Amino acid sequence: MHTVSDLAAALDGLRQGCSYAELGREARPDRLPASTLSDVLRGRKLPTVETLEVYLRACGVGKTERAAWQAARERAGSGRPPLAGAVRVAQAQPRHLGVHAAIDAPGARGPLPVYVERDIDTEPGGVRARLAAAMHGGGLVVLVGGSSVGKTRCAYEAVAALMPQWWLVHPHDAAQVRELAAGPVAKTVVWLDELQRYFHAEHGLDAATMRALLRAGTVLVATVWPERYTSYTLKIVTKRPGQTGFKVLARRWIVERSLSWLMNARRNVIDYERLPQHSEAHLTWAAITLMTRRLTRKTASTTWMRRHPAPTQAA
Repeated sequence: MHTVSDLAAALDGLRQGCSYAELGREARPDRLPASTLSDVLRGRKLPTVETLEVYLRACGVGKTERAAWQAARERAGSGRPPLAGAVRVAQAQPRHLGVHAAIDAPGARGPLPVYVERDIDTEPGGVRARLAAAMHGGGLVVLVGGSSVGKTRCAYEAVAALMPQWWLVHPHDAAQVRELAAGPVAKTVVWLDELQRYFHAEHGLDAATMRALLRAGTVLVATVWPERYTSYTLKIVTKRPGQTGFKVLARRWIVERSLSWLMNARRNVIDYERLPQHSEAHLTWAAITLMTRRLTRKTASTTWMRRHPAPTQAA
């Protein structure tokens, strides 16, 4: 069942000849008006979740079977496929979405290894929490990570868990994304694995296309490498034309101040490291030290304040 008319015909078959009045009595203490039943069973409108639940109970459908009917209602509510090739999330093939196959090892079963949830999946600000928020009005969720770290599998598992009956579109290029934006369909997930592929084409994605999709309530899920993400988000503040001498530039002083704090660690003053990863580790260590000291001290103070305490007033 993928349309409202299909759902209406199936629901009408459930009542097995019972009249609207009989169904209304079976639904008590809840209300099931005859006008609502007429609209639903004739396919004039999609039943609400509550109305469908009451109707199924009146027809004697057990609790274990009602979930399947609610899923059918969600499919019917999303209407026609948004684009040729669109599939329901539950029917999507993860390998076609960019998820790596399982390694060939003794005892390995199935095309994918067992997924082990991580903190990034379920924490309050994690992937699933952000996807759940995007489902109520549209949103863009971007997973940033290096090659083969599991970001695509993480995104797939989250989408499959939260929106199995939504339409999923895996566009070939930016032109297909623009085609979808011209006629968006409710409850659609746009899968943008390797986001840079949609920006670097001759006619890449633009802000107008993204806004059109977001306004329609579309959820966009993207993955990107850290280097690409930095190139998109990094803002370089340059000197003003004709500037001489020192001038305070927007946000630049924050970077310079942070660098000076990190240089307080003597190991960072001179680069003794053979690999950039070692230098990065020492900078992270210095930042952790700085942050923990600030979090553990009782009151904010500076060296000048400690050397020159404020005078106390006589009692």
